[in-house]
Amino acid sequence: MEWQAIISTGIQHLAWPATVLTIALLLKSKIPDISKFRLKDVEIEFEKTLKEIRRDSGEWKVTATDSLLPNMFELAEKSPLGVILQSWDIMEQTVSDCAAEKGFKEAYNAAASIQFLHDKKFVKKDKINLFFRLYALNKRFSNFENEKLPKERAIETADATLKIAAEIKQEVRGEQKFSEET
Repeated sequence: MEWQAIISTGIQHLAWPATVLTIALLLKSKIPDISKFRLKDVEIEFEKTLKEIRRDSGEWKVTATDSLLPNMFELAEKSPLGVILQSWDIMEQTVSDCAAEKGFKEAYNAAASIQFLHDKKFVKKDKINLFFRLYALNKRFSNFENEKLPKERAIETADATLKIAAEIKQEVRGEQKFSEET
């Protein structure tokens, strides 16, 4: 009798998750993809970003690399995604450190930190837009397998990420306050 109780209890506990999963799978084609994300003044168009990524071919030529760390070229050879993730980690750390320097208590959250820096007028609107655009690209690239992501694309993305992180740091530490339009 004990094994019947175990089976009965197991079925009771699995019924709701199984039902929700079944409904989600049946309705998957009817649920639209999220194409835009808006947070206060910042709007990201994922569809535009996805189209740009899909348009990319394997014939990339690296045009800029002056912001890359010495190990990033070697990392790009082994793991193109790794170089993007490393540069994004530096971006998040930079933004969080800058926000903490300005007294933000939740500086562990990079998205909240960049919003704080913008709200307090330490960074221009274009930097917050670039931050969230790079965030979207980072999430998209995270779904790539290394053999599908050209190392040249990874190097250029990492270089751009590091340049923008440096510009954010310069704006914040330069103690400049910007108007609403910027």
